[in-house]
Amino acid sequence: MKALSFTPPWPNAILHLGKRIENRQWRGCSYRGPILLHAAKGIGTRDDFDEGVETILRIERAQSGSSFEHVVRSLGVVDDAANWWRPGLSTLLGGICGRARIVDVIDPMPARSGPPDQSWEAWVSRGGDPDQRRWWFGGFALVLDDVEPLPFRPWPGALGLFEVPDSEVPR
Repeated sequence: MKALSFTPPWPNAILHLGKRIENRQWRGCSYRGPILLHAAKGIGTRDDFDEGVETILRIERAQSGSSFEHVVRSLGVVDDAANWWRPGLSTLLGGICGRARIVDVIDPMPARSGPPDQSWEAWVSRGGDPDQRRWWFGGFALVLDDVEPLPFRPWPGALGLFEVPDSEVPR
């Protein structure tokens, strides 16, 4: 089965805070179908992790009115009292943590052979959820649906879409 890795704290936002737009630096993805959600083992730089937590807090508090405590608990992070966030015991690291389906993409610069416009507005006009706008940061993005957590299973990740043998998929 195909899998896609996410750097923490983003897997928790997908699984517990309703994030269904996954922004990517790469462009183009013809695959549509089921994927496993993989939480990367590393958190990137301390600045990246801190910025991710702060972005999610800002989005959730402004858009959905979630309490600070609810968001922090959902992300599994801890304030280390030095104005930095750090992964807490419930932060997902280094394994398969859920499943979803890639159902669409948002691509403001489609390929010549692709549809004429796959921008945000075009995606919404095709039935996309406008409330997800808070999670789209511009550029290319995957659209996820049918997200569900799975029992955590340690597993090495990889860049891009990668394969996990069906025998290793948590049930």
